Amino acid sequence: MGRVVRHWTGIVILLAWINLGYCDDPVLTPATLTDSGGNTANANSSIKWAPLPSFDSYKAGDIEYDSSGLAPLNNFAKSFINGAVFPLGVPWDLMEKAIDGTLMTDITANYMNYLQQFGGYGACIVIGFLFIFIFPLIGLCFCCCRCCCSNCGGKMMQHNEDAKADCKRRTFAIILFVLIAFTGAGMICVYLSNDQMSTALNNFDDVVVSNMDDLTTYASNVVKETKYIVNTNFNFTTSVITRDLDNLGYVLGIPIRTTLKTQGNLDTAISSANNLVTRVTQIAAALTTLNTTLGDVKVKADILSSNLSALKTDIDPLNSPKPLFLRQIKTKTFLKDDC
Repeated sequence: MGRVVRHWTGIVILLAWINLGYCDDPVLTPATLTDSGGNTANANSSIKWAPLPSFDSYKAGDIEYDSSGLAPLNNFAKSFINGAVFPLGVPWDLMEKAIDGTLMTDITANYMNYLQQFGGYGACIVIGFLFIFIFPLIGLCFCCCRCCCSNCGGKMMQHNEDAKADCKRRTFAIILFVLIAFTGAGMICVYLSNDQMSTALNNFDDVVVSNMDDLTTYASNVVKETKYIVNTNFNFTTSVITRDLDNLGYVLGIPIRTTLKTQGNLDTAISSANNLVTRVTQIAAALTTLNTTLGDVKVKADILSSNLSALKTDIDPLNSPKPLFLRQIKTKTFLKDDC
């Protein structure tokens, strides 16, 4: 009986320990974590980083290009290059293929793609070579025709009877004016382009010096930002991790309990355990009372057994022959009955 009581007592202690674990929710302390740099971390440990502080400033700033009225010419040249010369974009990969020595092999295997990509560029080259060779050749033929054959104006004479001479002169004058206009426009564009290039070259030294200084400033700022991140942001991250470890019951225990509650019906199990604790406590008390009662019964049973033994000892002499006075009493009683 004592072993049974100890067994139920162990169960009661275990269930009582489980019941003590079912207590109020832990509280996150502190709920919001901040530092001197302005970084903050909420209860979910989501860190909001503060902007990096401003370090050394740059000299160059934003470089603005002044076209000086040449924007239409620049746009025309850019459109011509992008549309006619390189319609598929500048082939930068050709440099890598030329360095690797695979350019000719690739051209042989994909010549149609190269024709499509460099067709406009090839046409410009052909027109340029034709202009280089045909224009001097035509001029030479004109000079030879004038000097040697006395043609092409070589006679220095005009016939008035030619009815079409005035029309020809006007036509030639218009053509000459148009050519002079195009040539003059080209010369003006060349002059403006050269002036713009001169201005850009004059400012080139200052821009390069500013950019080199900014490169040094950038390297210095990178070092300072790295130190700031290591000394401030990393330490703040460490503080957040330390806070979470100190509040492990809130960070880990509550989510586990919630999961068990929603998916494992933990509340029902704990409620059943609490009810079982109450019943086991009552059963343990009843068993203790029963054990005490059984002890009392055992003591009284021993007393009863002792009394019965004494009574038996007292009764045993009665089984021997009856004494004389008992026989006389029995004889007298028998005689009275006969009368």
